[in-house]
Amino acid sequence: MTKKVLKYITLFTTVFVVCLGLLATTSKIPKSAIQNNIKESAEYYKKVNGIEYIRKWREYTYIHYYADSVLLNIIYSVDTAHPLSSVLKANFYEHIKQDVNTDFIEMVENGYEPNTEYLRYWHGSMSIIRPLLTFLNIWQIYILNGVTMLLLIIFLTILLFKRNKVLAVTFLVGLVGITIIFVPMCLEYTWTVLVSLVFSIIALLIEKKKPNLLYPMFMVSGMLACYLDFLSTETLTLTLPLILVLCVRYKDGRIKNFKQGFKFLTIATILWIVGYAGMWFAKWFLASFVLGINSFDYVTEKAMIRVNEPVNRYEGFELMIQAVLRNLRIIFPLPNFRNYMDIILILIPIVVLLIHIIVVDIKKIKKLWFSLLMLLVGVIPIIRFMILANHAYRHCFFTFRALLVTIMAIIIICVNTVVAKRDSLNKENFKKFCNKQVNLCIWRKKQKQN
Repeated sequence: MTKKVLKYITLFTTVFVVCLGLLATTSKIPKSAIQNNIKESAEYYKKVNGIEYIRKWREYTYIHYYADSVLLNIIYSVDTAHPLSSVLKANFYEHIKQDVNTDFIEMVENGYEPNTEYLRYWHGSMSIIRPLLTFLNIWQIYILNGVTMLLLIIFLTILLFKRNKVLAVTFLVGLVGITIIFVPMCLEYTWTVLVSLVFSIIALLIEKKKPNLLYPMFMVSGMLACYLDFLSTETLTLTLPLILVLCVRYKDGRIKNFKQGFKFLTIATILWIVGYAGMWFAKWFLASFVLGINSFDYVTEKAMIRVNEPVNRYEGFELMIQAVLRNLRIIFPLPNFRNYMDIILILIPIVVLLIHIIVVDIKKIKKLWFSLLMLLVGVIPIIRFMILANHAYRHCFFTFRALLVTIMAIIIICVNTVVAKRDSLNKENFKKFCNKQVNLCIWRKKQKQN
């Protein structure tokens, strides 16, 4: 037990040092090396708003350029002479009550100095974007982003088709539901999706040959989610690899009961939380030490706003429920049927329940333990919405994409009902039933003619 704990501590420390080193090293890239592409990027942001509505009232099309322009603002404000302290404090220029795109443009064009901080996040994506800015502008980075994501999706889909064709189709349906096509258009949307795709591929490649590496992998995925993300769909980095591994192992007969599956789910989730939360606290403790401040003074108030500050007169449990509903309503294609979306949301669980009532043999109900396992994975993003209710309510137009696994879980649960289907629905019995009905119809027709 002690050896295992030491291994995880060593792994956490190694990943932490590498991430910090990358952030500090890339921040040494001189401002002159990125200046031209920063100016071209500022020109691009003149054409869009902080929140760009590609289609009004179709929230799944909204692009949150706010976070991207803030990121470039921080990158351009980095003091290359003091890279470590500069990236930890994450200073940028802000003009109160002004569109953040305009803040970034004015800073670039007028040479304004940074006047505020964004200390609470790692902004680890700077270690990727700053080197890219030496030869690409933001629009070109978006294109590269899209190509990278497409290749990862294709590769993962091919892997899934080899292991579990139904799961592969379910995954693709889920991607349609979260309108994956809009994700590469915004860096903020990108990082957790890329991390979840990469770790899903890794998980499928190692889960059989090197299963002992899976648990450390989940901890690292949590760390990288915290390092790269702007608080968007961080749970995807846990839930997507988790649901895929559970499904392929169930199909192969390597998870034989609920207890085995639940144990894997629980340990993977705990380690992911350790990695994710540990990375947050590591950032704040390090910032306090290096900057000579109490960084928690900069964090606590903002964190509590994300949790429970009232929105539109909603607060407490009511806000939690509204946060969940707002996210569910954005799943494609529900916004296209705005007048009926609540009816559709009510009908979905009713239809799922009816399928179970019609198909499932009560005597075989024990065979549905895997559906319960899928349900547990599927509710993880919903629990997250309820915990960070204010954030999930305000930013539902991108946080809803965490529901990818919820969509997948619902489909898998429906498919899994076949395991416990009634004997009368077996292929041969069903064929006999159909033939009987056809013969009955023919007999009745002859009777009428006579």
